[in-house]
This record gives sequence, C-alpha cells and structure tokens, in this order.
Amino acid sequence: MEDIVAGHRASINILEITMASEKVRNENIGKDVADIKDTLKWLVRLILTSLIVAIIGFLVNGGFSLV
Repeated sequence: MEDIVAGHRASINILEITMASEKVRNENIGKDVADIKDTLKWLVRLILTSLIVAIIGFLVNGGFSLV
C-alpha cells in the first residue's frame, strides 16, 4: 500500500513540475504573440504611410495631367 502511495506522490510531483514548466512556456508564448502583434501594427502603419506619401508625391508631380 505504501508503495502505491509513493508511486502516486512521484507521479504528482512529475505532473506539478510539468504544469509549472508549461505555465512558464505559455506565459512566454503570450509575450511573443504580443510582441508580434505590436510589430505588425507598426508594419501596417509604415506601409500605409508609404502609400499616402507616394500618392501625395504623385499628385504634386502633376498626377494624371494630360497636358
């Protein structure tokens, strides 16, 4: 009976260690996803700004003038 209890305690210890490492892993993944979202936000801003500047430059240089 004591062997069974000792085996269960060992299994519980292994599960607790595994759960703790998974918790840290999940926290790190959450931070990485937040960083990726922030990077994508700035990338979209950069692309939109570039398009706006290109359109303004096109219009300033005459646009669709037919003359």
